[in-house]
Amino acid sequence: MANDHEASSSSSLSKYL
Repeated sequence: MANDHEASSSSSLSKYL
């Protein structure tokens, strides 16, 4: 799973959408 600091990046957020 991604770390919180990764989730805060808009680029990383796109992986979850």
